[in-house]
Amino acid sequence: MTYVVNRNRLMRPHPFHMVLCGLKQGTNQFAFMEEAFGVNAKGSSVESLYSLPWSITPDHFSKAFPIHSQEQPVILLSPNARRTFEAGEYDHNAAYVIGAVVDKAIRRPISSAIARQLGIKCVSLPLDRYLKWGSGKSKTLSINCIHGIMATAKETNGDWKTALIENIPTRFYSSPSKTKSSLIYRNL
Repeated sequence: MTYVVNRNRLMRPHPFHMVLCGLKQGTNQFAFMEEAFGVNAKGSSVESLYSLPWSITPDHFSKAFPIHSQEQPVILLSPNARRTFEAGEYDHNAAYVIGAVVDKAIRRPISSAIARQLGIKCVSLPLDRYLKWGSGKSKTLSINCIHGIMATAKETNGDWKTALIENIPTRFYSSPSKTKSSLIYRNL
């Protein structure tokens, strides 16, 4: 998350207003975040998680945002969404929800099920449209990577190809710059 905060600070003139939902004081997650950001650590200037450039609420995102607002639609990002972003599609007024489920043992489509239950839009990143994924490579992306993708998409008004290529490590996919002719040339 420190990378996310730092990247967000560099987004000029309009950084994301990040809201950490479901983060409750006194929980292991809250203590982990405090430790990760050096709250009250020797030599640290961070006195509280609340002093960092985000908002924190113990509430679920469906309580923190008006989920059926026309002015600020809530869009949940999910790898299991039936629909992917189209080229040029980025709503600057939307509240994008990124789930922070890290348990790889969970194979159920939790985020898309939540979106269906709440009746909100659920969209996935267009990974397969723009990248040839490496065989056996997981499409599970870190929060840093997703934030970078969303930041670039925001800056480029929905240029998802650029957003993906600039923010996903090349070890996950076959580089689009490797053409058949360059591969043949190397084999001569």
